Amino acid sequence: MGLAKTVYKRVKQSKVKGLGDVYITLGFDEIKEKSGLKSDDVEQFIRVMISKGHLRAKIDAETRTV
Repeated sequence: MGLAKTVYKRVKQSKVKGLGDVYITLGFDEIKEKSGLKSDDVEQFIRVMISKGHLRAKIDAETRTV
């Protein structure tokens, strides 16, 4: 992965983590708006962050919230 892609990914991770510090529950649409992620990427992006230990959260697939 190139440096620019790595930096871009880290910025998105940082934005998502920051949202977790402010909000208790967030919908995928809110995360998309506030982080700049594409709609299709939100759930997978969050799952990867959780699995790597970058984010402590649970995904509710039914309500599409974290």
